[in-house]
Amino acid sequence: MNCIIRKLGYFTFIIVMLTIAMSSCNSESKDDGQQDYRLTASASILSEVNANRPNWNIAEKTEGPVDIIVEDSLISIRHDAYASEEIVTYYLQTDKKIKKLKSSRIEIAEVIYLEKSLIVNSITDKNTLFFSLNTVSSPDYLETMKGVKTYLGFGLAARKVTKGMLSVNAYYCDCVPAGYPEGGCPKSDALSLDCTASNEHGSCKVFCTGQTFACCGKRGQ
Repeated sequence: MNCIIRKLGYFTFIIVMLTIAMSSCNSESKDDGQQDYRLTASASILSEVNANRPNWNIAEKTEGPVDIIVEDSLISIRHDAYASEEIVTYYLQTDKKIKKLKSSRIEIAEVIYLEKSLIVNSITDKNTLFFSLNTVSSPDYLETMKGVKTYLGFGLAARKVTKGMLSVNAYYCDCVPAGYPEGGCPKSDALSLDCTASNEHGSCKVFCTGQTFACCGKRGQ
């Protein structure tokens, strides 16, 4: 009888150890399939940028899908942030088509808009994109972020369209050359390097460099 009890105890021990081992393997497999690539520096970036900004103009991080469309001299980054009432499209105007960047979709990304630059980082894989005006010095925090792909342009705009509204009725902002037709930019001052415009359908903001100037108030885009 004692022999039987000892054998049962031995087999019970083996079963328990096998159960623990299988549970550990399943846990490791789950972790590998759900690896998180969020930026570890996002909090410090926002803290640094917002240090001297008023509360109404603080930079924030949002998350959600991002669609990138590359065209001749224009990169569009459309972002539908979770729990947001607006869809934001960022526009980087370039001197020529950026061949190294392809049109694509990032299913889950974190986006940090800094007015003169934009960070788009995939949460599900190693893919970090940095869009910026070509006159902005490379920030120190980029050195701590490995594998960042940088794209420069002469104009960076952010256009917000309220969900449920027609985008053609929301203002559009971009950078235009000197001599642009008078009256073509009804919501901006002549020869300004930045401007903003808004109505009930949405808003836009743009920053420009080089021989271009900010133009706000266009519609039909």
